[in-house]
Amino acid sequence: MLEKILRRLGYQRIAKRSMTGFAAASTDRLVSSWNPVNLSMDAVLRTQLPKIRARSRDLSINNPYVKKFIGMVAVNVLGPGGISFQSKLKFKNGSLDERSNIAIETAWKEWGRRRHSPDVTGKLSWVRLQDLCLRTVARDGEIFIRQVRNFENAHRYSLQLIEADSVDESFNADLGQGYRIIMGIEIDPWGRPVAYHVARRAANDYSDPVSYRQRERIPAEDMIHLFVPFRVNQRRGVPWAFAVMAKTNVLDGYEEAELVAARVAAAKMGCIETAEGIYVADDQDGAGKQYIEAEPGTFPIMPPGTKMNMFDPQHPTTAYRDFVKQVLRAIACGLEVSYNSLGADLESVNYSSVRSGTLEERDGWKAIQAWLIEDLCEQVFEGWLRMQVLARTLDFEPADIDRICGAAVWRGRSWSWVDPLKDGKANTESLASGMATRTDLLAEQGKDFEEHIDQLVYEQEYMRRKGLTPDAAAKTDSGQSDGDEADGGEGKNKNGGNGRWKETQHGSETQAAH
Repeated sequence: MLEKILRRLGYQRIAKRSMTGFAAASTDRLVSSWNPVNLSMDAVLRTQLPKIRARSRDLSINNPYVKKFIGMVAVNVLGPGGISFQSKLKFKNGSLDERSNIAIETAWKEWGRRRHSPDVTGKLSWVRLQDLCLRTVARDGEIFIRQVRNFENAHRYSLQLIEADSVDESFNADLGQGYRIIMGIEIDPWGRPVAYHVARRAANDYSDPVSYRQRERIPAEDMIHLFVPFRVNQRRGVPWAFAVMAKTNVLDGYEEAELVAARVAAAKMGCIETAEGIYVADDQDGAGKQYIEAEPGTFPIMPPGTKMNMFDPQHPTTAYRDFVKQVLRAIACGLEVSYNSLGADLESVNYSSVRSGTLEERDGWKAIQAWLIEDLCEQVFEGWLRMQVLARTLDFEPADIDRICGAAVWRGRSWSWVDPLKDGKANTESLASGMATRTDLLAEQGKDFEEHIDQLVYEQEYMRRKGLTPDAAAKTDSGQSDGDEADGGEGKNKNGGNGRWKETQHGSETQAAH
């Protein structure tokens, strides 16, 4: 009955869809070439992952947009200082255990210095190691980090970075009793990693190809497999640009073709046509073809009956800019960043649009920060802390490890306000109304409330020792008082004297403070 009514009203396509279910499952001519294969993620990655990874690496060094994206990931997630650590260990009464916190933070900071070898090669500090890991995951999709305990450094703990190629995707085996090896990762019947089978040399290390088949079984408790899963039971990571790699490569080819065409168009060319087919030219090439030489600003005189046919292509075409911009927008969507940031195009943005795009993008960076803290920083800190307790470099007991780890606070980089005046005013109003706290607002800027207060106290005490009051210092820093601004920089208040203007309790009147 419904179908008859819809057809009577002229909605044949709606009637057809209502009777056939999802349009996405239809098999009409518009989707006849759409034949996806419904496989698990592991089944797809077993054969395709090496090629995807190789193409991603190629784009990261040859394509400016992919290179820019990887740089954006590192800069926006880590910044210059990486993920920072603070210990907030407390006594039973709720007060901070400052002595223990200082000891933990000092030891962690010392371990992170390059000279103390936080990585086994001795080439990376903890901050640079974070940067390299994040860039590698964005480019390759994953990285393996081996925790080396009892390493020969002051903290008896270090990290070894292992590229994805060293864990062979083609190494699969059934070990019996539910244990299997899937793409180089040994799992138990529940799918939990038990060990990682790492080749002593990567498959692409041609300096020692024989060592590639010599694998080492590393227990899972000694390995951190850093990647972002996109599907359930996914064992290996995929490069983050997987959804736009084909489109990016096509855009590369198009831009190259337009560049070559524009270069050809800039060099004017032509041919001379004669009625008799005979013309004595200035010279001829090795194949016997005649040609004439033309200097800029000169025109040769042709014999009677000859005609000049010019080759004058118009490139780049007028649609070039809009086409590239539209494709780049699609690439930015696939990379989950804003087009203006990826394409370095701020030509037509205004405050509202750039603020909206920037805030949405920053939420994405914060999500990556949370993932990196949970999957890398917390695991490394726990492994490092256990070695310090066992080696007695920190005066704690093994029973304290969980309590210390639970009191760890990690902070990613912060960002400056899009519009400092407007955002600062909004934060002030939120603070005054009780909708936000100083702790919340400082945390958004990557600062700690207690440290901020301690710094303020230190600054005030230091200024007093130097004979300055905080108000006088503020006046000196600004270069003029509030009254100076209101009076056009004359440096005097309304009563004709030098002074500093301030608001009264009602905020509607001002008076001079002498």
